[in-house]
Amino acid sequence: MLQFYAVEASVIQIDSSRPAFTLDVICAPDEEENLPPAGGYALPERYQKYLTFFQGLLDELNRRNFTRARKAQPQNWYTFTSENSNVYTYAFSFAQHRRVRAEVYIDSGRADLNKQLFDLLFSQKTALETAMGTALQWERLDQRRASRIALYRPGSIDAPTDELQEIQAWAILNLERFKSVFPPQINTALTFIQAEPPGEGPD
Repeated sequence: MLQFYAVEASVIQIDSSRPAFTLDVICAPDEEENLPPAGGYALPERYQKYLTFFQGLLDELNRRNFTRARKAQPQNWYTFTSENSNVYTYAFSFAQHRRVRAEVYIDSGRADLNKQLFDLLFSQKTALETAMGTALQWERLDQRRASRIALYRPGSIDAPTDELQEIQAWAILNLERFKSVFPPQINTALTFIQAEPPGEGPD
């Protein structure tokens, strides 16, 4: 069975520690979605729908200078680089329970740094949600290395064309909002973390 994963190679350094090479899975197929078997035949209809949807999304985000990615894949998610992709990325996906999700995905390769960064951002929850113009879902994901801050709405790749167009417009609007609002706050939080004496954390 053919599945697509987003893998990022990076070098990270915190304070005066030695640089470390990491190879991280940024995003993996959703638990409820399996990609079609490999083979030399046409994609099943469902995966052709994913390909068509995400190609349209990429084309519009390219036009808006949100991304330079140009080629979609027949999968239910897409991850976009950020201003500091070694620490966080943006993503849009068809998630479980017939929902779609736009998000900031925090994964520096270190669980402790991810959770510390998430907690500092959460301490600014009111200001960030005011700037976004909506309440956010704050998913610390304590059983996983990464954390996410997300928005959801109902949606399915099997929806009618007009609804898929609405979903695409919603994705563009909120990905651009995340990119407008979060980078300064993330940079401030990272600066605080790097300046913090070992063993201390936010109250």
